[in-house]
Amino acid sequence: MSAVNASTIIETCGGLWREQRTLCDALEQIADSLPDAIDRKVCLHVARLLPTLIARAHRYEEEVLFAALDRPGLTPFDPHPTLERLKIEHAGDECFAEELSEVLLSYAEGRPTHSAEATGYMLRGFFEALRRHIAIEEELSTALNDARVPEHAIN
Repeated sequence: MSAVNASTIIETCGGLWREQRTLCDALEQIADSLPDAIDRKVCLHVARLLPTLIARAHRYEEEVLFAALDRPGLTPFDPHPTLERLKIEHAGDECFAEELSEVLLSYAEGRPTHSAEATGYMLRGFFEALRRHIAIEEELSTALNDARVPEHAIN
């Protein structure tokens, strides 16, 4: 991959994190609307968006952000174990996103495969964990700004 400067990484990640937060808000609205006020069009839109957005964000974070952060001396601690844990969370989140997408599609089609209670629990578990995950990545990304990483140092 060609060199990318720190401000570009932070700007791109910021956009991805905003998109994911908007998705979390939509998931929360769906959870709040269960069981009687569900909007099938919203479920369809979110079901289609969910796995794609999560996978796209994770690829960029792993290939660009994490690569930029995983360098000695950038932070006062070794970021490698944290970044590896985040990658494992990414894999779990992508599987969960696929499952949630299927559940939301079933609601969009008017034939839910899970009870409203189970669906609400799944949705809340996903968006609450995703919000925490984003907060950790944002905090880690401040190291790029703080270190004033030269453009040629990020590959």
